[in-house]
Amino acid sequence: MGASPVGTLEKCYASWVLFGKGILASSGEQHKKQCKMLNPAFSAAHPQQMVPIFFDVGKRLQSAHQSRVQDGPKEINIMLWMTQTALVLIGQAGLGHSFDSLDTDEIPPYITSVKKLQVTVHKMALGMKYILPWVTKLGTPNFRRLIVNIFPWQTLHEGRDTADTLYATAVRIYHLKKTALVDEGGSSPIAGQGKDIASILLKANTNASSNERLSENEIIGQASQIIFNHVRNATSSALSRTLHILAQHPDAQEKLRREIRSAQQSPVDISYDQLNSMEYLDAICRETLRLTQKDVALTTSTPNWSPITTLDGSTTTEIPIPART
Repeated sequence: MGASPVGTLEKCYASWVLFGKGILASSGEQHKKQCKMLNPAFSAAHPQQMVPIFFDVGKRLQSAHQSRVQDGPKEINIMLWMTQTALVLIGQAGLGHSFDSLDTDEIPPYITSVKKLQVTVHKMALGMKYILPWVTKLGTPNFRRLIVNIFPWQTLHEGRDTADTLYATAVRIYHLKKTALVDEGGSSPIAGQGKDIASILLKANTNASSNERLSENEIIGQASQIIFNHVRNATSSALSRTLHILAQHPDAQEKLRREIRSAQQSPVDISYDQLNSMEYLDAICRETLRLTQKDVALTTSTPNWSPITTLDGSTTTEIPIPART
């Protein structure tokens, strides 16, 4: 875990500038320290505690869409709704915060900002690749902010404003979590009941020794990256792709529905162990991920943040990726 998981230097710099000093913007010993602090939040037991939250969000989504089609068939933008669902899921399970956006057709401001940022980053791709690594070394953060403010580039200003919105959301959630932990077990309305990733991280950080403890900026950076990455791609894309494939194969959809109904024999939600034992559901998930994977057209390589030692004792600064893998 010594090397940064970021594929290229510019992505590491971009992550730092946009989201703060989270795990995607760290390397070396700092990256190791952040990984160690995050490990308890990503233990094998943690998903079991989140199952009730997943079922609750699923039921709310089902109820909301049933009301939308009660007067007859209606076209629904599933990708958009899966993005909103991912925001609610990661908000509650990851940060113990409810964005609560499933009962209205209004797009949450956070999702709007995510979409804007993706477009803006694409427009600034060359600048982020060749200029950003040098700019981040100039003076203090306040000085760099001043340069951004006076530089006459509208796209840059749009990226600044959008990143500010996303970061402010993470800061607000961080302070809410700190307040909730002080009143742990009390009357705090924060979702997740102290079992979410942010609560576990804050507890571990509080109990850590001074030399292992993460700074406030690092914790806020983790929160910002967790929300953005799940809403932007991972969770929302996987959910949308699964529903799309099932819609294309009604026989598989019906077989999966029978397996789920067979497991749901009582008003009580299906347990985590039952979910793990559902073979056809597991096959659907695996097949969806297989179809989503991309094949490499030509032999290429991915650079490492720092040299690594291979099994034969040699060192390399990149990992080869053969064609058609």
